[in-house]
Formats: sequence, C-alpha cells, structure tokens
Amino acid sequence: MSAPSAFPRVVVAGLSGDAGKTLVSLSLLLALRDRNLRTAAFKKGPDYIDAAWLTWASGSPTRNLDSYLMGFPEAASSFARHALADGVNIIEGNRGLFDGADASGTHSTAALAQALQAPVLLVVNAAKMTRTAAALVLGCQKLDPSLPIGGVILNRLGGSRHESLARQAVESECGIPVLGALPEPVQQPSCRNGTWDWSLPQKIRASPSWKQNSEMSRGGAWMRTGSSTSPVQPLRSPGRNSRRMSCRMPGG
Repeated sequence: MSAPSAFPRVVVAGLSGDAGKTLVSLSLLLALRDRNLRTAAFKKGPDYIDAAWLTWASGSPTRNLDSYLMGFPEAASSFARHALADGVNIIEGNRGLFDGADASGTHSTAALAQALQAPVLLVVNAAKMTRTAAALVLGCQKLDPSLPIGGVILNRLGGSRHESLARQAVESECGIPVLGALPEPVQQPSCRNGTWDWSLPQKIRASPSWKQNSEMSRGGAWMRTGSSTSPVQPLRSPGRNSRRMSCRMPGG
C-alpha cells in the first residue's frame, strides 16, 4: 500500500468553526474538476453533512478520517487506500486548526495533517481586520513550527483595498502566499441550519475574483511531496493514539 506522501493532497483548515472551510473546499473541488483534474474528498471526523456536500462537489464518495475512533495509523491507511495518485485530494478539517480532544490538541486537524504529511491551506475570516489577520496566521505558525502551512485563503473581505492590505500583511509577516480571496457577500449561514444556498460554490468558482485570485484551483505543485516547492516537513508523532441539524442538499 502506498504511503500518504504518494498522493497530491492538501488539508483545508480554519481558525474556528464557520471560518469558511466547507465553502472553500467545495469551490476548490468544482474548480479543479472544471480543469479536468480528478478529485477525491475526505472529511475529518464523523461529520456526515459536510461529507455529503463534498461528495456532491467531487463526484465521488467522500471518506471520513476520524483519528479519535480509528487511530492515526488507520486514518492514514484509509487515506492511502482511497486517495488518487493522479488527481488532487482535498481533506476538509473541522473546528479550529489546533482544536482537539484536550488542551494539547490531540486528534486536531493539525494532528491529522501531520499524520498525512499534508500541507495546510488556512482559511481566515478576515472580516473587519487587515494586519491582525497576519497576527492570527503567525500565531498558528509559532504554535507548531513543524506544521506545514502552505498558504492562506482570506474570507469575508470588504473590497479590493481590504484584500490588498490583508494580503500584504500576511505575505510580508508570515512568509507564505495568500492563494485566494473571497468577498463579504458570499458569506452564508451555516449549512447546519438548513438555509445554506447550495448553488453558492458554483457561483464562487465562476466569479472573476475567484478565477483571478485562486492559485489553488490550478492544482498547485506544492500539494505534492518530493517537489522543491512542497512545504511538507518530515513526519512527527501527532500525539496520543489512538449534528443533528438537517441540511438542504442539491435537488432536495
């Protein structure tokens, strides 16, 4: 069985719940498929609602990766069994990047990324902030310097000036690229209250802002290990071993 590092992959993480992880994951999957790239989707934890959305966007069954129930070795093994070697594998995290079963972040999205040796795409809700967005990203880098945060998506931007200031701050202070930017109007209620607009990811992938700003939708080379542009670091131990609201789906 191939190791996880054999597959182009990225973990989509956020600073908290409702940061925009699902929105970005769905938009990326649709944009990649528009470019005739094969995609596979994975969801951290036992979540079945986001997994259903990811299945819709990827066109194939989404697999859950739950280190709490499966243990890290089995989660990595499941990823290796179902990931695509000739496509792009999107793993959506949950909660905040370092939020886990305890104060140490056991079973967090960061821990799963380490187990999969996967770079992290960090979604930042930048509403009503500019340089502070850089402080948040820098804090994540400092908390675990071995975690490969490869890029940032800025969400809930108020306009071009807002984007420019936040982008410059993140790139200059953190040394990583802002790979995409989403404006404030695309922010929607959480899909868990049943009111989320399922057509939203399609609108985003077709928008000029997404096409111009999202380098990720080109299947960025840094998602593949072994590349000189890859930020993936050597694997280290991720720690100890091992919703009830309905959501209106497309056509439903």
